[in-house]
Amino acid sequence: MIFISHSHSDKKSANKIYRSLIKFGYNEKDIYLSSNSKVGNLGGIEWERNLWLKLRQSAVVIALITKNWSKSHWCVSEILLARERGLNIIPILDKAPPPNFMTKIQHLHLNKLKLKKNDNELIRTLQTEHIQDIFSLPTNKGPYPGLRSFENDEAAIFFGRHKEIIEIIKLLNQISRGNIAANKFILILGASGSGKSSLIKAGVLPRLKPRPYNTEQHWVILKHIVPSEGLRRLASIISEELPAIKPDEIFNRIDPKRRADSDFTTAIDALCNFGAEILSSKKLSEKYVLFIIDQLEEAFETNKSDSDAQMLLKLLLFASKMKDSRIIVLATMRSDFLNEFQQIDGITDCYTPYTLDPMNQNRYEEIIEKPAKRYGLEIEPHLVERLIKDTGTHDALPLLAFTLEKLYEKSSKANSALTISAYESMFPSEKYIDESGKSLEVTGVEAAVQYIAENILTDCGYDAFPDSDNNVKQLRKSFLRLTKINEDGHFTRRRAKFDSLSDSTLKVIKSLCDNRLLTSDIDSHDGKRVYTVTHEALFRVWKRLHDWLLDAKRALILRLTIEAATSEWFEQGKPEKLLWPAERIIDTVNEIEHSGISYDDVEKKSLVHEFLGPVSFDALVSLIACDEVRHALQNVKLYGESWHPPLNHEKRARVGDRLALINDDRPGIGLNSEKLPNIDWCKFPGGEVELKIMKVAGDHTSGVEKVLTRHISSFEISRFPITVKQFQAFVSDCFHNGKWISPLELPFELELNNPIPNHDVTHRANQAAYGISYLHALAFCQWLGHRLNTNIQIPSEFEWQGAANGGDMKRKYPWGSRWSSRKANTFENDLGRQVSVGLYPMGRSPIGCEDLAGNIWEWCRNSFDHPESEQHPYDPKTLRTLRGGSWDYLRVATECDFRLRPRPNLRYHNVGFRIVRYGVC
Repeated sequence: MIFISHSHSDKKSANKIYRSLIKFGYNEKDIYLSSNSKVGNLGGIEWERNLWLKLRQSAVVIALITKNWSKSHWCVSEILLARERGLNIIPILDKAPPPNFMTKIQHLHLNKLKLKKNDNELIRTLQTEHIQDIFSLPTNKGPYPGLRSFENDEAAIFFGRHKEIIEIIKLLNQISRGNIAANKFILILGASGSGKSSLIKAGVLPRLKPRPYNTEQHWVILKHIVPSEGLRRLASIISEELPAIKPDEIFNRIDPKRRADSDFTTAIDALCNFGAEILSSKKLSEKYVLFIIDQLEEAFETNKSDSDAQMLLKLLLFASKMKDSRIIVLATMRSDFLNEFQQIDGITDCYTPYTLDPMNQNRYEEIIEKPAKRYGLEIEPHLVERLIKDTGTHDALPLLAFTLEKLYEKSSKANSALTISAYESMFPSEKYIDESGKSLEVTGVEAAVQYIAENILTDCGYDAFPDSDNNVKQLRKSFLRLTKINEDGHFTRRRAKFDSLSDSTLKVIKSLCDNRLLTSDIDSHDGKRVYTVTHEALFRVWKRLHDWLLDAKRALILRLTIEAATSEWFEQGKPEKLLWPAERIIDTVNEIEHSGISYDDVEKKSLVHEFLGPVSFDALVSLIACDEVRHALQNVKLYGESWHPPLNHEKRARVGDRLALINDDRPGIGLNSEKLPNIDWCKFPGGEVELKIMKVAGDHTSGVEKVLTRHISSFEISRFPITVKQFQAFVSDCFHNGKWISPLELPFELELNNPIPNHDVTHRANQAAYGISYLHALAFCQWLGHRLNTNIQIPSEFEWQGAANGGDMKRKYPWGSRWSSRKANTFENDLGRQVSVGLYPMGRSPIGCEDLAGNIWEWCRNSFDHPESEQHPYDPKTLRTLRGGSWDYLRVATECDFRLRPRPNLRYHNVGFRIVRYGVC
């Protein structure tokens, strides 16, 4: 502000000076003249208080020195105060000598000033003192922006970057005048929180506009855009300068996708033409249009090269490169994204970089004191020194800005200065208990962390979420990935990759990065984005995070234990004896992940994966499928050679064991939401089925005695045998206190001397129910049919045969005519046990049934001796039929027409069943 000091008797001459300043481009809001009705002391205002306030806000004082001025103690006091505050003073003499204390100041003579001509000596003097850069104070804003970046209207309070402003403007001018061979895409690079956006918006752009004593216009500056706003926003901005053209029309012409413009040529030409039209409309054809892109890193938040954000970037980038283009682009981007930026095809020699270093602490005094001075705000002695000391390093600069903003808000309400007492009262010491149980505290700027972090969560809507909400859980998990525990049990920060985040979590993470509580960077090894906590004070003083860490401390220790065990295993040559058993691995991983920590996020990731082996449901299921889906190999390479497909029988069995330990929920294996078996049905469409009857039962070498043929109607059969978990649901519902309490009326008695099998539901829940008598299988069907209100049975031999060979009489095994040990679990495999169902998908039958060969025998409901008859299905003395073979039988039993006859009232360790239903197909 320019303060004109004058005697009330000299207001006519003072007004001439005022009008001269207005004529040469100064804003009336930037000039204080007490006798002027527009800018002076208005009615109702405490004139004396207002006068001293305006004087404190001023950068320069013009003193109109006359005899009347010298006699006024008010006028003399104004200059004495201005001199005390170090303001620029320009004396203008009018028939009076300067007072003794001003004789050494260069002065002007009013009668020699040519106030109406371009060689105005006063204006030249102001320019010499850099007063041509005086900007109006922003409306309804204070002297400090807090955590947000400065805006275009805040040039008056933006300090600390004068050198950088001059350098960028010089670079722009040199490029526009062709004085240097530089590209017209200028990329301002800097770390997160270094003030890139503020520098451009409040430092550079306001100074590119016409200023006093230089009213020539060199630029048409368009509104800034961020990449996520895309091409439609760009079209809207252009349309504001060319209102005769609708935004949709502009968009259609500049969108490469709509024009099938693979090399952008047509779209680039269109954008360049629009730039020329904008300049022509303002009669500035030889000047330049300046496009502003802020936060350019947004263009790389997706890897898609054809995303709208990257289309915007490439369009402006290549348009600025055109030889005759009148387009210059000024963009800001975090330096950790430079590698991704440089991967753009054709980027070579397309841009001019400018690196913005973090602000040096020796400029902190300027950014604290000068905005306060513009607002006439007093700062208590030693507060500046205290603030700089408490700020610590340049990393905490946003916290300083936040602190100053809050101090100003409090002082303006109380009409007081910025004081140490106010500072201490607003940010009292934050007490916390460290990991050793010792009570500590932080004070000052650092204590603002708690306030800032919670404010961010409130702004992102987290105040409405309970701790059980998934948004809170995801955020907690993200923060725990940024934390590790050292051997002393102390929390320390760590770098973590976030390949995917929920929208709500991403919003918080980005905001924390913007406010410098988190820092983003690029991993030099794989080029992926990593994050870290900028201040470990966050662990201490943000109560929410501190509580999360204490709650997850055991899990953090477990993760550290896994890393240590992996290192020992690797250093000793990867011996089998040092591998943990599956139960320990699953329990440890479950506890870690239940806490919200990821065991996957470790320093030696590939080794840890190989040490632990696959533990997630998706990884285990992918391993099962690898024999038939070769491209699935890419999902399991990280588990090392011992888990490399094709899996041997032992590893295949371990996959099933691990699935059981993590609650296997593959379709057809567990229960539904009503706690009933979740059956995955396969359809047999109906047709002719043959059944071979051998001369000697169970001896396929004895020759065929006869062949029975029957037409089978359509039915559905369970993809897998009934599992342990499914059978135990039946037992839980119908068997209590040693007695059968069934809700149905069975046409037979279940014998108590034939006890229910005591299945291991922890480790074998996903295996076929074993030790099942024929009568218990029938009872299960009656129970489930009643619950589902449908007809459910054990399959007849003809139905089982149709499911096994799909009606193809020549099919020897469910999968085809040739034996393969990789397709069934039989005695030859030397496993010596049953495995989980569904581990041999390549052995499935033509209609999709699995495990019809090997693993476990299955009951059929017909009589063994009279398979064509299904009479007396409940007779406990009639011999029934078993089909399919098992883990402890030779492979011959897996042939589709192999038959075995057991007693139906007995339980066999290797016998189970599957079910069919009717009337649904």
